[in-house]
Amino acid sequence: MSKRWRKRVLTLIVFLVVGGLVFGWYWLVSHRKAAIHIETVPDSQVYVDNEYVGRTPYEGEFEKREIILKLVPESFEGPMAPYETRMILVSGVKTVVRRMFGIGEEGSFGEEISFERLGGDESSAAVISDPDGAKVYWDGKMVDVTPLRLDGMVSGAHQLTISADGYDDRSFSVQVVKGYKVTVNVKLKKVGEVAGDNVEELATNGEDSEEKKIHVEILETPIGFLRVRQEPSVESAEIGRVNPGEEYEVMEKNEAGNWFKINLFEAQKSGWVSAEYVKEVKPESESLRRG
Repeated sequence: MSKRWRKRVLTLIVFLVVGGLVFGWYWLVSHRKAAIHIETVPDSQVYVDNEYVGRTPYEGEFEKREIILKLVPESFEGPMAPYETRMILVSGVKTVVRRMFGIGEEGSFGEEISFERLGGDESSAAVISDPDGAKVYWDGKMVDVTPLRLDGMVSGAHQLTISADGYDDRSFSVQVVKGYKVTVNVKLKKVGEVAGDNVEELATNGEDSEEKKIHVEILETPIGFLRVRQEPSVESAEIGRVNPGEEYEVMEKNEAGNWFKINLFEAQKSGWVSAEYVKEVKPESESLRRG
């Protein structure tokens, strides 16, 4: 075989190998399954296209397609309306749904984070809220009010906070993916509204309310302080820190008794702490120790 033919054969082999690698990579990417992650309070039954697939907390994989997701809360305290939504599952992308159920649809809140393929390398984000006109803070900076579309977004994890007068702030992480539009649909909780049948109101009004209030003392932790979270979950956003020895009034606790919502008086807000690092104490007669 002449050198010219050997060169042509070698070129053809290289072309076939490279082409095969590119095709294989494309096939793997395009055939990766879509993931969905669901958290609810209280625990709920999960239905996909009217088929029962499990209970929350739920993590599953599906072929890319449009689905109808239905969450049915397992409640014995009152009528909690199921949550139903239609969403598109995208290959290689995780869709996140968090829902805190209350009595009736008006008492429920949470967020749904879904993705849509745009094509090309551009990325964008759309933020929708109930109520409309909520302030949107992206990585700590106020950018506009809902409904809002943000183009030219940088890929990676970003911190999103939604804030509206008369409602509790909602903070969580959002993953921006190259070539996709991420849509965040948030329903805020009205201030003072209790969600879920595993959240119990402890403080009461009346002449003997002070006697019925529960206080907790912060215990020692491996890191020297205790994180205060937006919601009763270790995955929820940190909104503050409290120190060992400090005492706080309990506003609510979950049914399992492993999270307490405490009143951060000086910060004029409240948040959740893990019961693993607190102990119940009798209210102090004068004032609470606060950090």
